[in-house]
Amino acid sequence: MNLAEINIPIVDFAGFASADAVMREATVAALRAALESCGFMYLRNHGISQTQIDAVFAQSRAFFSLPQKTKDQTKPREKGSTRGYEGVGIQALDAGRPGDLKEIFQCGAEPATVRSNAWPGGMPEFRATLLGFLEAANVRCNELMKAIAVALGLPANFFEPYHDHNDSTLRLLHYPPLTGALAGGQLRAGAHTDFGGMSLLFQDDEDGLEIQSPGGRWIAAPALP
Repeated sequence: MNLAEINIPIVDFAGFASADAVMREATVAALRAALESCGFMYLRNHGISQTQIDAVFAQSRAFFSLPQKTKDQTKPREKGSTRGYEGVGIQALDAGRPGDLKEIFQCGAEPATVRSNAWPGGMPEFRATLLGFLEAANVRCNELMKAIAVALGLPANFFEPYHDHNDSTLRLLHYPPLTGALAGGQLRAGAHTDFGGMSLLFQDDEDGLEIQSPGGRWIAAPALP
């Protein structure tokens, strides 16, 4: 993929932590421009190690490879909760279409105050890997909120009082091979707006994601290393 063909801004976040004021200002300016023009961006040098990302993907592959009966044992424990496993076709992000052709595992930070996590048995590294990654991602989100504040000419900690009780969710997604005919209008994931204030999406090497521009045009978001 030629980067010149990418219609989504690519922002190098390393400059925000720089002692060089010019580099820091350039970073926040690029961040603001990306969010104002597109609402999405590819983020380079975000601060989460590739080792940690690879570990989460490895645990994700291991979990979704479990027998269906085993995965079903990790369904959400409380009524209305989404923390745990949801099978293929259970969720329809676009309410006007049949269920999405994907399966999901979700968890949140611990100790949980409202909804408890449902962890699979026989995977000793799964819980620690996911919770460690969720904590690292929360740190990155907080840094991004600081950068957005600075980009708007506000104090870096301006948004902190509004995010001191956040309930972030880590979501693993798996799109299994298609084996039968699809229902009319059925998709891998229907059109939707994400919940909450900010989403960090980590892709593997599979394309398919699209984002909608402010003008309503759907734009491919290919997986970039």
